[in-house]
Amino acid sequence: MKIILFILTFFMSSLFGQNIYLKNIEYPSNVYTNQIFKIKVKATIVVDDYDAIETNFFDSKNITLLNKDSKWKIINKNEFHNTFIYKANHEQFILPKLEMLLKDSDDNIKYAETVEPVNIAFNNIAVEDKLFSQIIAKQLTVVGQKTKQYSNNLLLTVLKINAYNSNLEDFKLNEYQQQGIDDFTVEDDLKSIYYYIIIPRDNKALRFKYYNYISKEFETIIVPIELSNDLISTQTDLNPKNSKLLFYQKVLISVLTIIFLALYFIYKRNITLVVIFLLICLFIILSLPNKTITVSKNTKIYILPLKNSTIFDTTNEDIEVEFLKSKNGFTKIILPNQKIGWIKQ
Repeated sequence: MKIILFILTFFMSSLFGQNIYLKNIEYPSNVYTNQIFKIKVKATIVVDDYDAIETNFFDSKNITLLNKDSKWKIINKNEFHNTFIYKANHEQFILPKLEMLLKDSDDNIKYAETVEPVNIAFNNIAVEDKLFSQIIAKQLTVVGQKTKQYSNNLLLTVLKINAYNSNLEDFKLNEYQQQGIDDFTVEDDLKSIYYYIIIPRDNKALRFKYYNYISKEFETIIVPIELSNDLISTQTDLNPKNSKLLFYQKVLISVLTIIFLALYFIYKRNITLVVIFLLICLFIILSLPNKTITVSKNTKIYILPLKNSTIFDTTNEDIEVEFLKSKNGFTKIILPNQKIGWIKQ
């Protein structure tokens, strides 16, 4: 039945004119390997007898759409905008065609329109440059580093890196064998990682490059190596219960609760009590402590989830610890003294 309605919709559109106009209005002229980029689409809808908008994508190749469920924003009565975020995985990539469907309350298609993909050139960069970290970004900064003795001849360095509009999840230093992402967060256009690297003891600095697509230049980052004795304590920010985002969420909920309390005393509407109850429930959920587990006596606690990682502590008795996450056969925990480490599962 839906197929018949879809065919009829196109037939009627051909007779009485187009009902949806789609246009790609903002996009880059060229992209690079694994670059994250955006395409802004404008939709002009000249009818109003529909209940829902559905967006579909098809005929793509070697491209990843990162926000398939992005909602259309109303600009005015007939104009809508949406920004779709892509990641180019390969030189031979093909952007998808975008299809907009307008549906009625019974999920039947009333109107449909498709926009062809734009042409965007692809460039490989820094193929032979061993200092290139694989990152293409608007801006990248190393906001912190800690280094600790790992073995007689090796050091363990942990970097905190922030990058805007980037593929930071692909970060890699070609010079080193043992490395990886310990924690990865995304807030809007900002990505952050804690990145660990095992380096020779005689290294005085870490050097790498990223490509700044705004200035269209490679920027070199130099991180001096400074030995520290408090590597573990610096990782407490990885506890999600200590994150700034969670703090701001709690503040926002508290402010909203006060506002709705004031509205209730002014207007005496029961609906405000329902909203207040939901806000209080949400605040309680966000305030719940991490799950606790029991760690047995003589359990070794490691700095990182690596087979040969440094042991920084061993339990003298059975203890209760907070559970954070599991990874690579290890469990990440918070000790009673608030230090963070890993134990083997």
